[in-house]
Order: sequence, then C-alpha cells, then structure tokens
Amino acid sequence: GKKEKEDQRNAAKQRADNLKSLCEEQKLGLDTTWEKCQELFANNAVFKSADNFERLSAFVDYWKNLEKQDYEEKRRIRRFHERRNRELFRELLDQQFKQGLFTIKTKWNVFVASIKNDPCYTNFVGQPGSSPKELFDDFIAVEKENFKRQKATLKQIIKTGGISLSSKMSFHDFEGAFGKYPDYSKIEEKNRRFLHEYVISKVKQKEQE
Repeated sequence: GKKEKEDQRNAAKQRADNLKSLCEEQKLGLDTTWEKCQELFANNAVFKSADNFERLSAFVDYWKNLEKQDYEEKRRIRRFHERRNRELFRELLDQQFKQGLFTIKTKWNVFVASIKNDPCYTNFVGQPGSSPKELFDDFIAVEKENFKRQKATLKQIIKTGGISLSSKMSFHDFEGAFGKYPDYSKIEEKNRRFLHEYVISKVKQKEQE
C-alpha cells in the first residue's frame, strides 16, 4: 500500500545518505574511481545492505558534489588572486607616479613599454574585468582633476600673496616663496615641480609678449 511505498522510499533515502557518509568518512577524492570504491567497501555492512544501482548513484552524487566544491574553491581562489593583482597594479601606478616615473601627460603606450616586464603588470594583464589600460586611464583622470584643483590653489596664493615671479626662479626659490602660505601645504609634493614648470612657462610667455 501507500505506507509501504513511503517506507521503502525512506529506507532507500537512508541507505543513500549512509553511503554518502561512508564516502565522506573515507575522504574519497576526485581521483577515486568507482572500481576503487567497490574494493574499499567490499566488506562494509552499509555498502552490502544497498543494491548496486543505489551504491553507484550515491557514489556519483558524492563525486558531483565534490566536483562542485572543488570548482567553487578554485573560483574563490582565482577571484582572490584577480583582486590582489588589481590592487598591486594600482599600487604600482601610485608608486611610479609619486616617484615621477610618469606624469599626467604620459601616454599609455609609453608607460606600458616601461613596465611590460614588471610582475605587477604581467600577472594582471589578460584577466577578466578592468584592463591595465583602463586602470591607468582612470588613474590619470583622477590625477588631472587633482592637478586642476591644486593649480587653482596656487593661482589663489599668487593673487592674494602678491608674489613676484621671474622666469629664472628655481624650484628651491619657488618652494621658499610659496612655502610661507598655509594653503601651499595642500598641494601634493608630486605636483609642486609640475606647478613650478607651469608657472615659469606662463611667466616666460608674458615676458616675451
């Protein structure tokens, strides 16, 4: 009757669960074959209590689950490495920019030629998501914006401070003249040389007019 079928179903499910537990206890890996599995459990009571189809089904289910876990783990590790590679490339951009190895005027093809053998680049290139060039372009866009803001700060100091500028002004003198103003400290060091060059070029233009 109905109850009998229900009991049979429950018993079959219990046997399947027991078989899977058996595989788990033995920590069977993805390299375990069905043949090997049968050898391992030949004298096991739980294994013997199930028919051959149940045994094979349980083994295949266990194996598929293991494969899925393995895939998820590999994907998690891959994603972690991808994220790390992105961070390391951003750090490389930051360091090289601070050291003056490239500027906001540097083109990507010039920059990439200088770092093409750097592990921070070689490990990152070709992975899914943002490309090295996109990160470089974003970085330059942010730095250009920074420069624009800091240029405005400098112009404000010149306007209100009445600093006399000459085309022969060295960077040292430039620092000395502007360093007295608190707002000058808001200008990042990496942009100060740039701004010195910018100011001198403007003064030269005026002198030639």
